[in-house]
Amino acid sequence: PPPHVTVQIPVYNEGRVAVGALRAAAALDYPRERLEIQVLDDSTDGTAALLAGEVARLRAAGLDVHNLRRSERVGFKAGALAHGLASARGELVAIFDADFRPPADWLRRTVPHFADPGLGALQTRWEHLNADRSLITRLQAFGLDLHFLIEQPGRSAGGFFLRFNGTAGLWRRRAIEDAGGWQFDTLTEDLDLAYRAQMAGWRVRFDDTVAAPAQLPETIQGLKIQQFRWNKGQAEAMRKLLPQLLRHPLPWPAKAQAVGHLLNSTIFLIVAATTLLSVPLLAAVHAVPRYAEYFAWIAPAGLNTVAFGLFYLLAVVRRHPSWPAALARVTLFLPLFVAVVIGISLHNAVATVLGLAGVRSPFRRTPKRALDEPAAPAPTPDDDERASRVSAVLEAAAVPTFLLGSWLGLRWGIPALVPLHLLAALGFSLVLGFRLRERTPAPDGDRDLRRSRPAQDRAPEPLRAPTSAPTSAPTRNFAAAASVRSEVASPPPHHDADAPLAAGGSRRHPT
Repeated sequence: PPPHVTVQIPVYNEGRVAVGALRAAAALDYPRERLEIQVLDDSTDGTAALLAGEVARLRAAGLDVHNLRRSERVGFKAGALAHGLASARGELVAIFDADFRPPADWLRRTVPHFADPGLGALQTRWEHLNADRSLITRLQAFGLDLHFLIEQPGRSAGGFFLRFNGTAGLWRRRAIEDAGGWQFDTLTEDLDLAYRAQMAGWRVRFDDTVAAPAQLPETIQGLKIQQFRWNKGQAEAMRKLLPQLLRHPLPWPAKAQAVGHLLNSTIFLIVAATTLLSVPLLAAVHAVPRYAEYFAWIAPAGLNTVAFGLFYLLAVVRRHPSWPAALARVTLFLPLFVAVVIGISLHNAVATVLGLAGVRSPFRRTPKRALDEPAAPAPTPDDDERASRVSAVLEAAAVPTFLLGSWLGLRWGIPALVPLHLLAALGFSLVLGFRLRERTPAPDGDRDLRRSRPAQDRAPEPLRAPTSAPTSAPTRNFAAAASVRSEVASPPPHHDADAPLAAGGSRRHPT
């Protein structure tokens, strides 16, 4: 028989978004008697009532669904996953955040990988439900595609240490337990567990032929919350794991790659320092011309920029096989992407420093919303308004500063830093502009939503020249379960998984 699978959906105040994830999990094509679904609900708002009703409906239809709630949110997401694992029955554990919508064949295509007894975890590719919603989502999709189309496949093919991305992945339960279980001392519990499991001898693999679509943050506030968590958590994981990794008897190429990966968030220290010091550096070189020879290290940055662009070009080509179209897309989006990276570099550098210093902070979830709602998610209650205002003031001051730097560089005949200053001015302008736009009410609703409403249940976009996933004996039982599961778990025809519920639980169409 196929292995027993537990699907875990960690939830915190995510409303109908979480209901959609539960319905997608219930519609997975897998034998009913071998599938368990856990809703790990730490919500403190009306989400709990919505989920309780949906769980009751699915249980009445014969599915093994459990709604697990805790009295205290100890350990945040990692604590919820550990709490659920204690009572889980699955040999394999799939994890989906509340905004993910795995296709029905997700388990059928991932479970066969675990015929390999040494495989501890499988990560699949993220797709984006709302990539075309706005400029900010398009830029995020552009950046994430490099990770999921180039970096992760490359590491996996090379046998290097791989990170688990926290969602849209499948774990062998024994690998979690052998690695010491979910731990709460970093904000990136996914990276932490993946590295501990690999140091314990388990392999982590990436399959880019399987994808699960999800939401991208639609506001600059949401993006900053996510980036703070990712970069601070990465620094915390580096602080925790680097000594163990350096002592581990890995081959040196694999160890060097893993160390470099753990150091990833420190790039924002370099970006922020280089950007902030560039204007004083310009003034110093103008005042004392011989200082220029001490800064010859800036010249190779041009080669680095070319390499950076080629990586993104390869990622875009995997989606858009036409080289002219791919080149045009990279030419348009790469400068904007780099500009926004510079614009949030100080924010991310602060997160990295706090992580390296061991300063503890809560796990703040990324704001999400059902995609048929007419506005972006409201600010979360625990937002630090004072920090937000300070950030806005710094961003506003940075724009004229770097424009002045560009002008002075041209006037003094020192053009080397002009591209950096122009990108910095553009980046801080964009970040500040996004923030001001989000705080200005839109009386006519979300224009981007009316222009392009993403399909919630669309199939993930195929990549160029995909390869077939491995198959094995467990696939025999999937087809028989499919017709049963579609009857009891799928939403009514012509209704979105995230469609709003009217009073009394009946469904209504968005207008």
